[in-house]
Amino acid sequence: MARKFLGILTVWLLVVATFYVAEPYLIALWFSAPARMVTPHADLTESEQTSIKIFETVAPCVVAVFVRKNPQEVLMRDQNEVQTGSGIIWDAAGHIITNYHVIKGTDQFAAHLASGEPVVVRVIGTVPNYDLAVLQLERTRVELHPIVIGRSSNLQVGQRAYAIGDPYGLEQTMRAGIVSALRRTIPTADGHEIAGGIQTDASLNPGNSGGPRSIASAA
Repeated sequence: MARKFLGILTVWLLVVATFYVAEPYLIALWFSAPARMVTPHADLTESEQTSIKIFETVAPCVVAVFVRKNPQEVLMRDQNEVQTGSGIIWDAAGHIITNYHVIKGTDQFAAHLASGEPVVVRVIGTVPNYDLAVLQLERTRVELHPIVIGRSSNLQVGQRAYAIGDPYGLEQTMRAGIVSALRRTIPTADGHEIAGGIQTDASLNPGNSGGPRSIASAA
């Protein structure tokens, strides 16, 4: 009788131990949500393909322009530099086009390329009446990607407009809108007026100044 009781007790102990070990797995199985299927990504629309192509083409041509607070120190973002705007690589010789108000008031600058490489730049020309400035990259270890130049004479109101730059230090940011109006007269901070301006509603923020604007036909 004692052996029979001991056998029954042993079986129950094994059952309890098994349940104790398996409890977390059983709870997870009973209360888990059913597996969900991942919905396949829809094919890109023609408009999306156009936007992606523009970004891939133009983004490597964009640089961020920084004021160097201490020219004697090694270039270090967030420690020795303050961003003032963006710029465009104009040619393979390393000329950068930006707005005059981006570099106004100082002469120690650096440009951060799309690769992230910081490069010292110097101002070689300014046209304040048109809010334009030309900078020169001192040296670079990577291949430069000059901007593709288009014509503005055949633009039409309603065409898609894109702005690419580094607003608030957020690198390689793209904004989209449309051409809102043509032949606008734009006042500058120095009291001059720039004729023939192109108005767009692509959102711009501090840091976008000097960056490129691309236009594409609506898809």
